[in-house]
Amino acid sequence: MTQAGAATRNLTKPARTGRSNVEIIIPAFNEEINLPHALESIREWADAIYIVDSGSTDGTRQIAEAYGAKMVDRPWLGYAAQKNWALDNLPVKSDWVFFLDADEAITPELREEILAITTRPVSDVPTAG
Repeated sequence: MTQAGAATRNLTKPARTGRSNVEIIIPAFNEEINLPHALESIREWADAIYIVDSGSTDGTRQIAEAYGAKMVDRPWLGYAAQKNWALDNLPVKSDWVFFLDADEAITPELREEILAITTRPVSDVPTAG
């Protein structure tokens, strides 16, 4: 079975309802092996998930779609330029955006820290530095 097939089979839990006030952007290129783990770590709580794909030829698209992520095709611009393009062009509605690499995952502890910040009014969150 391909990774795409395995990803589709694992979708048994309903997505979390309610607003986390954070959307996640994942730059990707041929991430069929890594993407299911990353998506599984965010699918229940992120308000939206965007995959900014740079021309994958493996099962990346099918996996992303199976998890309900929004696929956006964009030729590779470089790390900073790709992220800036995503911020400028995606229909993000939340106050917070988190960039996650496809080979990373959010641990439950980190998720709770993120939600402790993003579910508060922005004016109540102190700035760093």
